Amino acid sequence: MWLLPVTLPIAVGFGAVLQSPSPSVSLDALTHPPASNGFLGTVPIRPVLLALAYVRKHGGGSVGYFGSNANYLNLLTGVQPRIVFDDPSDLALGRAAHQVGCRYVRRHPTEWIVIGEPSAPKPNPFVLSFVGFGICKDYVPWNVPGEPPGTVFKLDEP
Repeated sequence: MWLLPVTLPIAVGFGAVLQSPSPSVSLDALTHPPASNGFLGTVPIRPVLLALAYVRKHGGGSVGYFGSNANYLNLLTGVQPRIVFDDPSDLALGRAAHQVGCRYVRRHPTEWIVIGEPSAPKPNPFVLSFVGFGICKDYVPWNVPGEPPGTVFKLDEP
């Protein structure tokens, strides 16, 4: 009877260790998810990779991303998030939200910004209206071969 209080904590700890997956297997599953995951199909990685290749070929510079899943794209490609909200349509919540979004873009400038939504099967109409002919009047559209119009923007040099 006296063994129960001693062995119970040891058994619970040992059971937890046996139940947990290997840390290396967990890390590999996070960094290289299976195609069946389904999430990767929704991330607009192609426009970002095309823009990064174009920027490297034409003098380099920092590249930002304005769109959903910006932090995930940062981990995948190194492109810097340039959106304060996760969803660009949050900028339509009001004038204050729009001003906060533009202020963030202005305080964290990159030479280039990629907009992921115009290349989506159904573009977000608000992103297109927010971007219009430029992002917060600081970036101008830039034609990149292979990219849909309104996907890549360059910082407007005054």
